[in-house]
Amino acid sequence: MTRTGRGRVFVIASEPRLIARLLPTLAQASSGVHVLEPRSNYLRRSKYVIGHTLLPDEPDVRHAILRSLVEQSLRPEDWVVCASDDVMWDIGDSDLPVEAKVRLLPIMREHGLNAVTSKIGMAEALAECGVRQRDFEVGVALADLPAAAARLGYPVIVKTNRGASGDGIGVLRTPEDDFAPRVPSLGQYLIERFVEGELMA
Repeated sequence: MTRTGRGRVFVIASEPRLIARLLPTLAQASSGVHVLEPRSNYLRRSKYVIGHTLLPDEPDVRHAILRSLVEQSLRPEDWVVCASDDVMWDIGDSDLPVEAKVRLLPIMREHGLNAVTSKIGMAEALAECGVRQRDFEVGVALADLPAAAARLGYPVIVKTNRGASGDGIGVLRTPEDDFAPRVPSLGQYLIERFVEGELMA
């Protein structure tokens, strides 16, 4: 699988079956695929993987592994694919140096940290760049939702600032609807105009 003159790719993956479909392409485009996998050894068996590291649940140990990756293993021509929301949030919250966070996350500079570790940060970054999106407001407590929804106009979709696979998301169609998130809100909610269509998570 080695191809000289190409960088290696380091994949941080929490959805192994999805990543498994991408491995042939990643292997062809690089000099080798290394996988860092939280709570699983699923991808270790793949013929496309030449290096595998299990990322443990203990934050201190996980951060030490990621710090070592940045400081000792990554070369300038290597690239990182962080395909795990949980790990992205963890990296953003960690005490890793900013330079390490920028190297590990899908951003080019420190300014992008909030955009990849927060749904609110992403919405604000898109607005700052002039990207057209649904009208939105930020709420700091559940009590903020009715007034924000009234200003935006029903129906609205409410999202906790962090959450994946549909967790912490609810649609309010009328003022009588209740929003009970399934994950902690971390203090803020993103409230957006809801666009009717097929719901996918």
